[in-house]
Amino acid sequence: MPTKNSTTLIPFVRNEDGKTTTIAILKVVTDHLMTPEAIMGALKRLLTKWVNETDDGKDVWKQTGGDLNIGDFAQYETTFSTWIPHSTLKAHGIIDLEIVANVDSTEALPYDRILVDPEQITI
Repeated sequence: MPTKNSTTLIPFVRNEDGKTTTIAILKVVTDHLMTPEAIMGALKRLLTKWVNETDDGKDVWKQTGGDLNIGDFAQYETTFSTWIPHSTLKAHGIIDLEIVANVDSTEALPYDRILVDPEQITI
């Protein structure tokens, strides 16, 4: 019986001086419904193993100064997909993951921005 995959979007924000400066959104497809915390736990376990057990992981860990975070993942995203075997992701319940947004928050529009020109509405 096939399982139904689940897609979760996990937002990350960087706050500096009390302001949000960067926003990233991680899209994760899992082989079953998982909470964002469960997904992050699985991701942390698999990336910790990758850093400890592979030369690529050790190199990235050193390049990031021991602070591998979502911004680093965004920078190395395409290489992560080649470095970490699909079978390793799958063993942790993850089918696919990608950064779908990584923007400076000064480029972000207000959440409540009106998307219709009210002066043009005739009802």
